[in-house]
Amino acid sequence: MISEPEDVYSLGDKLYITVEGIRGGDSGNLNINLDCGNVSVNLLKISARAFSPEGGQSYSLPYKVLTSEDLEISSLSRIVGNCQVSVGVGDEKVSTDVFEISNNISIEASVDKLHYDPGEEITLSLSATKSNGHLVSGFVEGSNASDFSKEIENGALTEVFSMSDTAEAGAYVLNLFVYDVSEGDGILNQGLAKVLFKINQVPSFIDTGLSAVEITPEENLTISTDIYDQSGKEMDGDVSLLIVSPDGGEIQRTIKSGDFVALNFPLNATAGVWSIFSFFLEINEEDEFEILELQKAEFEFQGSILIVKNVGNARYQKNVDVKIGDTLEELVLNMDIGEER
Repeated sequence: MISEPEDVYSLGDKLYITVEGIRGGDSGNLNINLDCGNVSVNLLKISARAFSPEGGQSYSLPYKVLTSEDLEISSLSRIVGNCQVSVGVGDEKVSTDVFEISNNISIEASVDKLHYDPGEEITLSLSATKSNGHLVSGFVEGSNASDFSKEIENGALTEVFSMSDTAEAGAYVLNLFVYDVSEGDGILNQGLAKVLFKINQVPSFIDTGLSAVEITPEENLTISTDIYDQSGKEMDGDVSLLIVSPDGGEIQRTIKSGDFVALNFPLNATAGVWSIFSFFLEINEEDEFEILELQKAEFEFQGSILIVKNVGNARYQKNVDVKIGDTLEELVLNMDIGEER
């Protein structure tokens, strides 16, 4: 009779075997073997003469560690899978039930939420268990979305990391590789997992374009706007424009990102530096342009009366020649904006 092993072993575990009812002989050996598929590893060989032919003796095998050094095999991959322990003396042989030797680590991993802003802290929670149910004391390596290497103690780890402030918006995958090691074999048991999270698209700046920085009244000014996210990619949205004149007058417009709007300024538009404020959510930009001074007057006869009106945006300071028949008269004008004489 042979003692039954556990249902599952992980690499690096200790395997204990007890044999009862051994009957010796004058030749041959007592062989205890680990049989895994087509591979048979001898765990113990003792001469059959060491046991009484009367039978009824027992033997307990000092534990074998499931490592290549203790089993004296070149590669542990040869014993991964379904196995049995067999004991034979001469023609008599007995085997255990089938059990499993595994090198797998089961991983449960998650982050504290699904969506993050660029640069925001991301908290990873991880638990790792070997196939035998024991907690992993080993290491985890993160890659792809973030690169790190940390030690796992008692099967658990919490890691805080963040993406770059300029990380492109979209879905990211964090790859996790968990393993434990032995001095002679290196990696014994291992497991892989993936964690998915998303980086939000966050508007970072507005680019406001002007067709000119100096215009004269009755000229068009074309204003374009583009919204860019943290990675420099253009994004959709409606930009609010506030155009403020030097005397405090306001013009408001709404424009889609990537589009433009044309403004036409009347002859009497206030001369000087105008400000353009562009707003989208919590970001804004300020730009300036200048409306140049324009001296312009309209002349009209009402019967024998000459009507002169300053229709420009600056004082009209010019001399005007008026010819009546052969008589030439010069008018020296200094008229305020909108003034009529």
